[in-house]
Amino acid sequence: MTIKAKILTIVIVVAILAVGVGVGVHYTLTDTEGYLGDHVDLTANARVTKTSETVTVKFDAEQTFNTVVLKERDNNVEQFEMYYQDQEGNEVFFYRQDLIGPYRYCAFDSVTTDKLVVKITPMAGKSVKIKDVEVFDIHGSYDDDFRVTAYVVAPYVQKIESLHPEHFEVINHVNLITCTYFDEYGNLYFNDFTVDGVLKDGQEIFETALANVRAVAKPGTTIVCTILGQDLKGNRYPNEIHDPAFTTYKDNLLKNATAFCEKYDLDGLSFDYEYPTNPTEYKHLFDFCGALQEAMPPQKVVTVALCSWAIYKIGLFDHSGLDNVDWVEVMNYDETYEEHGYHSTFAESAYRGIREMENLNALTLNAPYSYTDVSKINMGIPFYSRPIDTALFWGDYNAVAHSLGKFGNIYDAKVDDYGNPLVDVDGNEVKRLYYNGWQMVYDKTAFAIDHGVGGLMVWHYTCDVPPEDDLSLWMAMKAAIDARK
Repeated sequence: MTIKAKILTIVIVVAILAVGVGVGVHYTLTDTEGYLGDHVDLTANARVTKTSETVTVKFDAEQTFNTVVLKERDNNVEQFEMYYQDQEGNEVFFYRQDLIGPYRYCAFDSVTTDKLVVKITPMAGKSVKIKDVEVFDIHGSYDDDFRVTAYVVAPYVQKIESLHPEHFEVINHVNLITCTYFDEYGNLYFNDFTVDGVLKDGQEIFETALANVRAVAKPGTTIVCTILGQDLKGNRYPNEIHDPAFTTYKDNLLKNATAFCEKYDLDGLSFDYEYPTNPTEYKHLFDFCGALQEAMPPQKVVTVALCSWAIYKIGLFDHSGLDNVDWVEVMNYDETYEEHGYHSTFAESAYRGIREMENLNALTLNAPYSYTDVSKINMGIPFYSRPIDTALFWGDYNAVAHSLGKFGNIYDAKVDDYGNPLVDVDGNEVKRLYYNGWQMVYDKTAFAIDHGVGGLMVWHYTCDVPPEDDLSLWMAMKAAIDARK
């Protein structure tokens, strides 16, 4: 058994013992900084009864709360619902989601009741063991520095009607992406794209998108451009492009990148270098980011996008290099599949993603490979789906939002809400799709705020429905932020 496994076993044993005496365990991801430390677990003086299909919390008096944490021994819950008992004794439904797993954070508008009931639907042939339930009333956890980043794909926002000012009430940082590239020699160039059936000049696409974003973004919104490594034929070989550009041709890339940033009065630049293969390539990336910070005015920002595993995998790279970037867009999606084939579930992409980073801190005791500041992370949330067999299909949320409704994440239909067939790149009918729906986005937003994560990042902006739609994911984020103020 590894050191890591021993530590996690101790945590689980403590939780089981505490539940046995009716005391909720505060699994606070950053206990020393007290993100939940000021909030009392309301189950401490409640009578909690648990079966495979029901958890009932009977408080000794009416309580007001807006957060419930559930912990399951396995991963056998297909769906669960929450009800509160009103003053006439009626059970009133207010929450539904799929999966619980090791840690499920459920956030919602405040409820006042003396009885909470969680109704569980186990997966076929499975039994469920709920280890713990915690109930909190959390307010005032929001920090004004909390970041909400939207990746905006330039060819998709050539019409200003594609952007909504109401969405930008919550978005305070934009990564404008696609059209702008660098080659292995450090030369920057624009790539042409077909928009509405017409091939358009890449520079024109970029400039139109930038103007449209600036027209709708609220004052103070940070707008950066992600410049992507790609050769002049459109082939993206990240290592073969990035590494020479960051080393042998570093001076040329620095000159071109800073000139580009100045020409368009951008607030900074970002790099989406997802798959370095060794510590040396990571070092070259972060060394270049440090040189870029020094070359640009101090108010400009430099950011990178990395896979979640790149952050918490011990020994992959020296995390002191992260001092050379302002923050990290962490892609807590796509690669974070759990045993049922769902991508970006709460347990995998929020709880595990942040927990692993925190455990890395404890295990390495601030050694060079530790990552100690989750406030530097923007936790990724997908506004798209992936199929359970990981086939090459990425479905936009806006195509199925009304079938999913407020509480849905799973989509089983063969066509979208408009009757379009759902097939992968090879023309095969896709299997079950997993989204992050309205409630999931609300939950992840509240979790990130409450646990000191620096912000959220979304891929990508135009996958959402318009803001006037009650199912808008950007508006779900806004609702969670407002509730935490």
